[in-house]
Amino acid sequence: MKISVVLATYNRKDLLDNTISAFLAQDYEDKEIIVVDNASSDGTREMVLSKYPIEKYPGFKYIFLPLNIDIKAVNIAIAMSSGEIIWRTDDDAYLRDLDSLSKVAKIMSDNPKIGIFSPALINIDLENNTEVFVKWYPYEIDYENVPKEGYKAQSFSGAGAAIRKEMLNKIGYFWEFGYEELDISTRAIIAGYQVRYFPNMAILHFGANIYRSYPYWYWHKITLQLVRYQAKYFPVIIAIYRISIIIFYHTLIAIRAKYSFVQIVKGIGNSLQTIYNTLLYERDTVKYNMINEITIKEPLAKGYNDRLFGFIKRRFEK
Repeated sequence: MKISVVLATYNRKDLLDNTISAFLAQDYEDKEIIVVDNASSDGTREMVLSKYPIEKYPGFKYIFLPLNIDIKAVNIAIAMSSGEIIWRTDDDAYLRDLDSLSKVAKIMSDNPKIGIFSPALINIDLENNTEVFVKWYPYEIDYENVPKEGYKAQSFSGAGAAIRKEMLNKIGYFWEFGYEELDISTRAIIAGYQVRYFPNMAILHFGANIYRSYPYWYWHKITLQLVRYQAKYFPVIIAIYRISIIIFYHTLIAIRAKYSFVQIVKGIGNSLQTIYNTLLYERDTVKYNMINEITIKEPLAKGYNDRLFGFIKRRFEK
């Protein structure tokens, strides 16, 4: 079972160098690595061509794009891939253990219904010398004694996950940046595949700055994509309820980030326009009996409440 490691990069040549080296070092032989460069101008191209020539690394492919198309560059790599399994990763992330791809291949081979394999995520903030195990899974689980088929999940981290190529050819590739993992996971579940979480295997994510404040463009894009997702998949009444929660909490996030009144109003206005366009052109409503499958029964407000109370707690602790 061949594994194709695919990633997009932009102006992060040192992180990319580490990532390529780490995947080449994986002990699984039947693999290829495909890097699509979003028009980097920091010497990435020169570094890659000098350090990873095709004569020495025949399983390595590098494509330089004249324009930055962001996350959609990953779709180019997927289309070029020849593996049965796609390992979708970022230019600043790689597997912690050298035998991880071997384990992934075994699990995916033994479980043909698993469409997406999600490992644990460890954010490593190099600037602040901090390491955080990201407990994104919404329920209490045994992180040591993981079932052989993993835990049922509804999404995965873009920093690293195995995705069955056969499934992607059926359901389509990634939409643009912003909850693309959640969207493709939902399409996988609708198509009858499983999304599974294996926290006993880990991705090291080196590009994270745990304490940073996100810029306005990021908040704006994430908000639009999240309301788009609700409008696309959920029955209208449920979608309205979920969108109301999102707009309320994202407005609080914007206020906390000290965006201007005009920026916040623009974001809300664009969210409403996105909802209208999605309802008009993108509806792919799931049946009521599928809602628990695509959400794994996690109440939407719970995640926001946990983050809000966590923030308040940290403020009082200071």
